[in-house]
Amino acid sequence: MKRCGLVLLLLLAAPSAASAAQGPLLSLTPERVTGSASNRVALAGQPWRVRVVMQPWVEGQTATVRFYRHGHKLRAVLAFRKVAGLARTTAADSGLFKAVLAGKGTFRVRHPEHGKHVEADLSRQVVALIRGSRVERIYPASSGKPSTPTIQGSFRVYSKLPGFNAKAMYYSNFFIRGFAIHGYASVPVFAASHGCLRIPNPDAVSVFRWIKIGDIVDVYP
Repeated sequence: MKRCGLVLLLLLAAPSAASAAQGPLLSLTPERVTGSASNRVALAGQPWRVRVVMQPWVEGQTATVRFYRHGHKLRAVLAFRKVAGLARTTAADSGLFKAVLAGKGTFRVRHPEHGKHVEADLSRQVVALIRGSRVERIYPASSGKPSTPTIQGSFRVYSKLPGFNAKAMYYSNFFIRGFAIHGYASVPVFAASHGCLRIPNPDAVSVFRWIKIGDIVDVYP
């Protein structure tokens, strides 16, 4: 088994004659994958399998790539594409698979000394949940727009608010003043918030449960 960056596992297998005869194939197969997750990174929750068959045919070029996601698998694809520096879409196209096979998509932890913490990479517009130097989950995010930028630095979560508030923020984790990591109905691929770190509503409860009072949140450009 070959470890592919920090966000995917790449399993190589010999091709079958039937699959070889089919020609090029790029497809997402929503198939639950079981097994130990001790050394895996979640692109946010449950594992899904992506099968890649490449042409021109070469022995051994069938790969099973395990994406980890919470909610719809397309959010996992978007998170990977952001980290890998690809176009910010949910397309599982040839460019995505080339990036996977090239070992791209590694999230580089900047503050392993902070133990269990959150890192928000504003340039990539992602939020990562981390223990030491090990990334556990990566979520697509939307930070503050230019007129209301997200504050940068290292902070600690001081308050948590479940459910919705009056501003439609969902399951909020406040780390300084009114700045929070929270679910929101609209999470575009660019910076668009009033300063908070928006994540998709379907991911908000899982993130809320992971983050505890006192956890460090590192926000950097």
